[in-house]
Amino acid sequence: MLGAIAIAVTVGLSLLLIRPALVQTDRWRAIATPLASVIGSGFLVSVPILRDLAGVRAIGPMAGLLLLAYLIGSAVRVSTMKQAQIIAAAVYLSFFALVIPLFGVGSGARGVAGIVAFGTPAEGG
Repeated sequence: MLGAIAIAVTVGLSLLLIRPALVQTDRWRAIATPLASVIGSGFLVSVPILRDLAGVRAIGPMAGLLLLAYLIGSAVRVSTMKQAQIIAAAVYLSFFALVIPLFGVGSGARGVAGIVAFGTPAEGG
């Protein structure tokens, strides 16, 4: 009976979580990728150990591991978003660090062009 409930819950949640409207969002990818990695690696190692240690009572510890994996995934998501903001700010500042001096060069070039084209004020008189 417990196995049938677990399968029904898994199928139901899977159908809920694979909807295209959810899966195609950037936020979902930011959530799913680190979480899947953490859960996959953790369960790969921990499930056989818990099964051997706790038998059918391993459901509680597995739920705890799932919660822990979600919390770790949250930390990874926050870190990733912060890093993306830092990188975006650095690119923005680098762009202006390159462009602003070009305005100065452009002004100087226009000044030189003006002098060459019209002569100096002393010559124009």
